Amino acid sequence: MLKTVLAMTLTLLVAVAVYAQPNADNPEGKYEDVQKKIQTHREKLENTKKKEGNVVEELERSNRELNKLNSEVRQETYKINLLNTKIATIKQETVKLEASLTTIKSTLRRRLKILQRYGYDIDKILVLLNTDSFYDMLRLNSYLTKLSVREYKQMLLYKGAVAQYAKKETELQSMLQQQRKDADKLKESEKQLLAKRKEREDILYSIKREQILYESMLKELEATSARLKSIIERQRTQDVVLDSDFKNLKGKLPWPTNGKLAIPYGAHQDPQFKTPVFRYGIYISTDDESDVKAVYDGKVVFADLFKGLGQVVILNHGMGYHTVYANLSRLSPKVGDTVKRMSVIGNAGESGMLNSAGIYFEVRYKGKPINPLQWLKAEK
Repeated sequence: MLKTVLAMTLTLLVAVAVYAQPNADNPEGKYEDVQKKIQTHREKLENTKKKEGNVVEELERSNRELNKLNSEVRQETYKINLLNTKIATIKQETVKLEASLTTIKSTLRRRLKILQRYGYDIDKILVLLNTDSFYDMLRLNSYLTKLSVREYKQMLLYKGAVAQYAKKETELQSMLQQQRKDADKLKESEKQLLAKRKEREDILYSIKREQILYESMLKELEATSARLKSIIERQRTQDVVLDSDFKNLKGKLPWPTNGKLAIPYGAHQDPQFKTPVFRYGIYISTDDESDVKAVYDGKVVFADLFKGLGQVVILNHGMGYHTVYANLSRLSPKVGDTVKRMSVIGNAGESGMLNSAGIYFEVRYKGKPINPLQWLKAEK
């Protein structure tokens, strides 16, 4: 993003210097071009704000869904807590039943042992206690008539307690299964909640990043427009004409500093945003504070600090040719100075693009960038 903004800024800055010369073609027209670009970026910024408004509505819907999910999560949590309470109660009742069953069994055993003394079969009695057959019940009745009324009631209580225990155990298992289902549903709700939250964060980040880009571009365009307007006003009182043999020096110009080509001229893909970017000049790596020299005689039309580009010098070589030297740590000439070929115009500074010392260099004809490598000497 920053690289895109800086590239546009440098292009407009060069346009300021190029078309501010008295012999330039229609500088007022170039000012109008910048104004059109400002209007275009304002429209783009407004579009992002409208887009933000639409996204805000989507975010509000997401918030409502988040609130709904939160409510469901609270409900599921309440249900699980309620089930846990019921399960704990059933377990307590089961413990009591087991204690009662133990007591009943003990009492029955004592009673049956008494019957056994009188010749009754205990195993048959216990089997018949668990049957629903009418015939078996008749047989059971013959045994029961041998028992006292109290013993009969004790056996009925035993059978009822066993059935109640089985019912409670089934209820407990059912509740455990329901608890597992509710827990799974809760996990799914939490998963949806996190996904909605992530979606909202991504949308916000995307919109804000786009707005920051256009706002930054718009500020740079407006600053360049103001500077261009100021120079156009000043140029009306000037009348400078430069003669030049620059057009015949293709492939013969010296390199502006002693270093190596780091990034060439032309199209490439931005490694961070994966978008196509076009470089209008070249980056040359060199030692920190290395001398930067004019490649040909010219007049200084711009020499100043420019945000994001460091110190910048632009030379007018006449006949519509200009050279640009950016990322300088120090400037030697001033605007209006005439410099000779190979005279020092500044020193190389640290380059964020290269992560080391280096400069950015351009060659332009009537404001349009041309490949510097076609103009510099081949041997380097």
